[in-house]
Amino acid sequence: MDVCKHIPVRFSVHTDSFHRSHYTLGKCLWKLYTWDGDILGNRQPPQMREVIDCFVRAIETLPEKRDNRKEPTLEPHYKLVSIVHKLVLRGDLEVVP
Repeated sequence: MDVCKHIPVRFSVHTDSFHRSHYTLGKCLWKLYTWDGDILGNRQPPQMREVIDCFVRAIETLPEKRDNRKEPTLEPHYKLVSIVHKLVLRGDLEVVP
């Protein structure tokens, strides 16, 4: 994915928060994907797959649960489901039975 064509990004090198970089990038790309205005100028908006892949990578890079009492991080999972649902409602993604 060529992120630089959309927005400049610096990823955190701290492994416990690396998923947050992907999550934040996905949120930014989602806003650019759904933007109706001329914010991108002559640049192409992000592809649907790029947006989805950011949240998938955020889920893949979540830190391992170290303590049984600690709640799991559900935010990237919820955002992925929410965005896929919105893509289906917009007609950008088709559900195949």
